[in-house]
Amino acid sequence: MASVGGHSVATQALHSTIADPLREGAARQLAMEEDESEPVSAEQREQEKACRQGLEPDPRVIDEIGWPPGLDELSAEWNEVTSSAAFAVAGSEEDYVRCVQEQSAEKFGIELSGPTFVDMIGSLQDQMSPATPPLGEIPRPGTKTTAAWEAFKLPEDQFLRAAWTCQEPVYAMAASALVPVVDAFNAEHAEEIAELAAHWTKVREEAAIYGWSPEDPYAMLPDNG
Repeated sequence: MASVGGHSVATQALHSTIADPLREGAARQLAMEEDESEPVSAEQREQEKACRQGLEPDPRVIDEIGWPPGLDELSAEWNEVTSSAAFAVAGSEEDYVRCVQEQSAEKFGIELSGPTFVDMIGSLQDQMSPATPPLGEIPRPGTKTTAAWEAFKLPEDQFLRAAWTCQEPVYAMAASALVPVVDAFNAEHAEEIAELAAHWTKVREEAAIYGWSPEDPYAMLPDNG
């Protein structure tokens, strides 16, 4: 089940929300450090500085490159209608959370606190944080793993297995219940969705003028070196 800006947990596709984002962030940081380590002449620095100054955006433009108006409200409504529909056939969030907590404790010895799924993620993250590996021991996506990384992400892997144990019996039923709800939401908010999509297209086009690209998302940031 898709989700915007939050968790519709009854039928969410299981994925990492702690280890994977950390690894992606580490890869970006390492890439930036490698770029900065390349020798750059004084002349090149001056040329880059002049180029950035020539492309310096109006502050009002920067303000517009961000969350489009209405996104938060539409996201909140999406989460409410999809979660309500899923839990209506799959059981309450309280039952789901209790099940995940019991499975995590019984199978893996992981004690999780909090009345909501988001609270459980926070509890798990708090327990994992002390074991966060140094930057050099966090493997980039697609590269060989490290012992420190495997030890760090093991609790989350176990948590996701426990969560799927609770989701699997009702997953298909809840997903089927969402089809008419999603169709109705898309139809009711078609104009707003189209406006948001157009806004993001414009944001990407504007950001590209100042050096941004999906392949190099930090290119438009000033050089602080």
